[in-house]
Amino acid sequence: MQAINEQLNQLTDALKPQLQVIAKALEPLQPVLQELSKPILGPFKGWHVLILIFYIFSKVFESGTKANASHILVKDEKECLKIKKEIEDGADFGELAKKHSTCPSGKNKGSLGEFKQGQMVPEFDKVVFDPKTVIGQVYGPIKTQFGFHLILVNSRKE
Repeated sequence: MQAINEQLNQLTDALKPQLQVIAKALEPLQPVLQELSKPILGPFKGWHVLILIFYIFSKVFESGTKANASHILVKDEKECLKIKKEIEDGADFGELAKKHSTCPSGKNKGSLGEFKQGQMVPEFDKVVFDPKTVIGQVYGPIKTQFGFHLILVNSRKE
């Protein structure tokens, strides 16, 4: 228990500015939170309770639908359609992303890695998280504030 308390104290020191903001926001709920946490938290007090609450909330928000997608971003729709035609004719999506994409992800074959719904611009999310979107199929051109995208959804999971 001593080692855990020491680690929590170190973490508390590192996160103190953020925790102060959270504490201020949760201040009106403090009596309720303390009462609810008694059976769970036992000897933990003060900042330790906030850290545990923060951890629990982070785990809650970690859940939800996630996707892995790649994209090619270009300035105009005409270029986007030309690249899509090349892909339909058998060209490699990743190589075309390296060659044409204005996004830094182009260097990595357009890969955006894994992300949750709401992390991308709405127009992008709409395609990626639509249950009708077929995994492995190229969609676009999709216009966003950044330009025109060709989107390839590699996977999606709950």
